[in-house]
Amino acid sequence: MRIQNIKTISRGLMKKQLILCVVVALTLVLSQSMLAQDNPINLGARLGLNLGDVSFDPDLPSEVTSSMRTGFAFGAYGEIGVAENFFITGEFLYLQSGTVLKEGSEEITFKADYLSIPISAKYKFAIENSTVKPFVFGGPTIGFNAKAEYVSGSSTEDVGKNTESINFGIHFGAGVEFEVTPGTNLFFDAGYGLGLSNGYKHTDDSIFDSNQKIYSRDIGIKAGVSFKIN
Repeated sequence: MRIQNIKTISRGLMKKQLILCVVVALTLVLSQSMLAQDNPINLGARLGLNLGDVSFDPDLPSEVTSSMRTGFAFGAYGEIGVAENFFITGEFLYLQSGTVLKEGSEEITFKADYLSIPISAKYKFAIENSTVKPFVFGGPTIGFNAKAEYVSGSSTEDVGKNTESINFGIHFGAGVEFEVTPGTNLFFDAGYGLGLSNGYKHTDDSIFDSNQKIYSRDIGIKAGVSFKIN
C-alpha cells in the first residue's frame, strides 16, 4: 500500500512538473517575441458560457448521477505572433465550474469557481482574399480556486477545505476570427478543458471517502474581441 501511494504521488508530481515546464517554455517564447517589434500583439476581452462537470475515480454508485453545471467565463485576453499564422495566447479568466449530483429526489450543486490562466499555442488558417481566419489552439491551464460550495435547496455549505487550491490541466479547441475593422477582430471558439490533478481534499466531515479523486471537465463556448496595439 505504501509503495502504491508513492507511485500515485510520483505520477501527480510528474504531471504538475510537466505542465509547469510547458508554461515556463511558453512564457520564455512569449517574452522573447515581445522584444521583436515586428510581431503583432493583440489585447482584448473574453465572455462566454462554461459547462462544468467532473469525473470521479473510483466511479460513484450507480444510483448517483452527475450532470453539467452551467456557468460563465469572462476576463482578459492577449496574443502575440511568433511566426506566420502562429501565435501564443494568454488569458486571465474567472471561470464558474462544478457539477450537479442527483440521487433520487435529492440534488446537490457543487459550485467550483476558479481564476483560470490558460496559455495556448494557436494556429490561424489564412484564407486568400478573406478577413475570416479559422484557428485551432491548445496548451496547459493553471486554475486557482476562488470559491467552492455545495448548494442543496436553500442551504449552502462552504467546502473550500475539501477543494485543492490549485488545479492543473490542459485544454484544446477550435474557432473562427473575423476582422471587423483594420486592427480589430471578433472571434468565437469552443474548447474542452481536462483537469489532470485531483481537486478533492478529504476531511473527517467530507461526503466522499478518503480514496476518492475528482477531476474537472469543462466545455467552454466563448466570444472575444481583440485590438492590435503595434
